[in-house]
Amino acid sequence: MAPDIETMTDHEREAFWITNLRAALAMMMLKAEREVSLSTWGNDCGTLACFGGWLPYDEHFKALGVTTHPFNNAPHIDGVGRAFDVADYLFGDFDIFDHRTAREHELDWLSDRDIVIRRITNRMRQLGAEA
Repeated sequence: MAPDIETMTDHEREAFWITNLRAALAMMMLKAEREVSLSTWGNDCGTLACFGGWLPYDEHFKALGVTTHPFNNAPHIDGVGRAFDVADYLFGDFDIFDHRTAREHELDWLSDRDIVIRRITNRMRQLGAEA
């Protein structure tokens, strides 16, 4: 199921994150704008419309052991911890599931789906990968 990223080299861990980011990008590109809402995300995902909430329904992430937490619908991986730990495990970024930041609110012409796509591509660039 979920690989142990603690035993990976830095290069292997970054390659794992990039692979997951590419899968997340492909998944989000298929979602309609109305299917993604960052306004409901807090410490727990209260809706499956948030970015993290879609992961358990994607084959790539299912294969990594991502499920829906039974109490709060947040993405869950056994042994990984809370949703923000899942974000760090899968993408190397605790904040990638978070609600819109103040700076992102200034980009009000972008849908929440577009904000998520922007976060994914920005994280890929940070890791030196092409989107």
